[in-house]
Amino acid sequence: MPIFLEENRVIKRENWSDHQQGFTLLELLIALSIFSLISLISFGGLKTVLNGQASGEKVVDQLAELEMAISIFERDLLQIVKRPVRDSYGDVRSAFIGNLEQSGMLEFTHTGRANPLKLNRSALQRVRYEYNDKEWTRKSWSLLDRAQNSKPQQQRLLSQLEHLTVRFLGGRQEWTVEWEMPLTPADRELTEIEKAQLNLPLAIELTLDIAEWGRMRRVFPLRIVNNSDEIEP
Repeated sequence: MPIFLEENRVIKRENWSDHQQGFTLLELLIALSIFSLISLISFGGLKTVLNGQASGEKVVDQLAELEMAISIFERDLLQIVKRPVRDSYGDVRSAFIGNLEQSGMLEFTHTGRANPLKLNRSALQRVRYEYNDKEWTRKSWSLLDRAQNSKPQQQRLLSQLEHLTVRFLGGRQEWTVEWEMPLTPADRELTEIEKAQLNLPLAIELTLDIAEWGRMRRVFPLRIVNNSDEIEP
C-alpha cells in the first residue's frame, strides 16, 4: 500500500510536468520583436510631442521678447523731445541722430523717465539704440550732459536678428536713411539737408529680419512733447 501511494504520487508529478510546457525560441523572438516595435513607435510619438512642446515654448518666448522690445522702443519715441546734450568730452550732440555713425543706430532724448522714489532730478533721459552682432540693444544715461566717467546702462532687446534697418520720413513725404537735427550755428548758413532736418522726422520706419520668422516692418509716427527742459545745453 505505501509503495502504491508513492508510485501514484510519482505518476501524478509526471503528468503535471507534461502539461507545463514553456515558450519556444521562435515565440520569444516574435514577442520581443513586437514589444520592440511598440516601444519604438511609442518613443517616436513621445519625442514628437516633446519637440513640439519645446518648439512652441521657444516661439512664445521669442514673441514675448519681440513685443517687449517694440513696446520699449515705441514708448521712448512717443515721449521724444528736442533736447541736445553734451557728451563726455563736452561736445554738443544733436537732439536727434539717426544712422550717422552706424547702420541701425538711433540716439535721442525723451521725457517720462520713471522716478518712483521722487528724487530731485530731471524726467528727461538720453537713449541710444544700436544693432551689432545680430543683437538690438538700448543704452541709457542717467545724466543728459555726461561727465567723462559716465557709463550707460545697456539692455538687450532682441537677439538672433539677421538684419535691422531704420528710415526716416521727412516733411516732403520722402524717406531718408540718415537724420541729424542741426545745431543751427550763427556763423554759417545751413545746407539744404540741414534745413530739411531742422525738426524731428514725421515718422520712423523699423524693419527687422528675424531668423525663422522673416521680415517685419513697423512705422512709428512721431509727436513732439512740450517740456520745460527743452533748452540748449
